[in-house]
Amino acid sequence: MTKPPPLLDTPFPQSPEDTQRETALRDLIKLGAVASYLGRGEHPRRVLGLALGMVLDLTGGTTVALLVDDRVLEALASPLERSLGQMDFGERSRLVARGPVADRIRDWEGSSAPVLSLEGADLVIPGSGGGLEVQEPDCGALGEPGRVVLLHTLTDLCTGLAMLAAKQVESEQRARALVETRARFREQNLLLRELAVVDELTGLYNRRFFDGRLQYELDRLGRYGSPLSLLVMDIDHFKAVNDQHGHPVGDEVLRQLASRCKAMIRRVDLLARIGGEEFALLMPCTGGEGAMAVAGRLLATVASPPFALGELALPLTISIGLATVAGGWQGDAAQIFRAADQALYRAKLDGRNRVVVAMKTA
Repeated sequence: MTKPPPLLDTPFPQSPEDTQRETALRDLIKLGAVASYLGRGEHPRRVLGLALGMVLDLTGGTTVALLVDDRVLEALASPLERSLGQMDFGERSRLVARGPVADRIRDWEGSSAPVLSLEGADLVIPGSGGGLEVQEPDCGALGEPGRVVLLHTLTDLCTGLAMLAAKQVESEQRARALVETRARFREQNLLLRELAVVDELTGLYNRRFFDGRLQYELDRLGRYGSPLSLLVMDIDHFKAVNDQHGHPVGDEVLRQLASRCKAMIRRVDLLARIGGEEFALLMPCTGGEGAMAVAGRLLATVASPPFALGELALPLTISIGLATVAGGWQGDAAQIFRAADQALYRAKLDGRNRVVVAMKTA
């Protein structure tokens, strides 16, 4: 089976009517190609360039421009193109910001093609004397009435594509702005959440977070029976530091103390600032013996070396109250904290710089 001849190929002599039919058929094929590009989801800006190219083919001109309003040019053009007031689609077609036609086209000499106006789809044709003529797009130069209709269609298509491309760009810009806004909101929410549970001065968790974590660990204790130890610590004679050296020095003492203690605890442990100079250390899965060893290391870490505060070298100590509970314990968070706090009070009474274990936690 032989292949049929090409659609526009004919072995017969061509008559004027055949030429007109072929021209109309080519025009329709080109218009269909433009429509298919748009139907495939191509960006309207690219389809607009193709449609302007069809106007050139249809009119036989060398250049073509589409007059658009500033909003369309603002959306589609680069900053440099916006500053020039025009946007090029190759060397032969461009968008020109709307304004007095003569002012926009004056420097574009030698053009024989129409300039399509976004308002009313008028044609602006450079006159032979260097002036400009504004007329309807059914100019006799096109010849066939069908081609006049096609030019009407193309002018409407070009103006519609320009506005569609601008709206698509604006929509993409709004979508990006929305994504960026949501990202900023997420960052702000994370920051607010962190500020809600973190002590601003020391960077440790605050009392609010500590209370919630203590209750969580006690719930786990009820399920699995692993021991839980709580240390409540207080800086000895901290009021004298503030009175003698000022609150800025006292704040630096708190920051350095937090840093020293945090450096020697496990990742599963929770260190929190629960009051002015009072700290708490929650140690899951840690019995009394292990907690006592940690408390001893904390005493030594705080006591030496002295705290370096500019020209000052302040020797400081802490007192610690320790409470430990294990599986089967029926108390609540308030009871274990009260037991550790009372042990801390006894450590203060017994001379400070020591650890006292709670006698009972129930």
